[in-house]
Amino acid sequence: MSALALSIVESGAAYKWSCIWEYEWGSSTVYDVLFARQWEDSDARRLVIAALVKCVDWDFEFDLPHGWTILFDGALREFAPTLGVMTKVHDGQRLAAIVSGAVEGGRSSTIVDEQGIARSISCVREASDVAHHWRNVLKIEGGSRLDLEFAAKRAFPNLVFSEGFFGQFGRLQGDRRENRLKVFAHLEVLSDYGTLIWAQWTQAHERIAAMGSRGVTCSPESSGTRSQSGKMDQRRVFFGDREVLCEWHTKLEPNRNRIHFSIENGAVFVGRMVGHLPT
Repeated sequence: MSALALSIVESGAAYKWSCIWEYEWGSSTVYDVLFARQWEDSDARRLVIAALVKCVDWDFEFDLPHGWTILFDGALREFAPTLGVMTKVHDGQRLAAIVSGAVEGGRSSTIVDEQGIARSISCVREASDVAHHWRNVLKIEGGSRLDLEFAAKRAFPNLVFSEGFFGQFGRLQGDRRENRLKVFAHLEVLSDYGTLIWAQWTQAHERIAAMGSRGVTCSPESSGTRSQSGKMDQRRVFFGDREVLCEWHTKLEPNRNRIHFSIENGAVFVGRMVGHLPT
């Protein structure tokens, strides 16, 4: 497996090996593929070249540090030495690698240094892998100073969040870390399947069953709650200038901790986190 480029999560900076143009790509080199071959989509070629040119060069030769091991799903793997260097230089940060070869067995790998310290690498081969990377970042660093809104928009690209949504974790009851992980798991299902389920099914019980099959318990408000306008007003959330009724809610636990949302016109609006709204 080879790495074409690397990005550092917190800064978003991208780096490339200074000799990347001579790197073997099949029977050719990266340079030949990009500059000597005819592409059906010339615009795509220009975009790839422009992206690589913008990456900062590592302008020195290096090998994998002595004593380091590359593990991928628990097995030894051949891996570009840039990954080892990047984890050593940017110790403690989560990294993503854009890989040119097929990723066997998953989207993540681990680099273990000579002291046995493991560092996580996400392997990005296609667009969906980018969201997977950011989801890992949230699971690992979600309780730190990480910009949750910045990371979540990339981890859950199909969701529209209300302003201040990620400042509402304190409204949930129970263990803060467990709550964060549950919230991220529910957001993942909403992002990946919400609009698909709503498009396929029209009845509430069908949607509840479909979400439940993916590990998320949810429901709309009861008829009793719907009949009380004051209580329904508490489910109304503004997204910019648009007011959305977020009566559907996922249930982190049976009797407490809810994520209120609405799915309208092919968009998933995630309104608020609460312990439990009055019913």
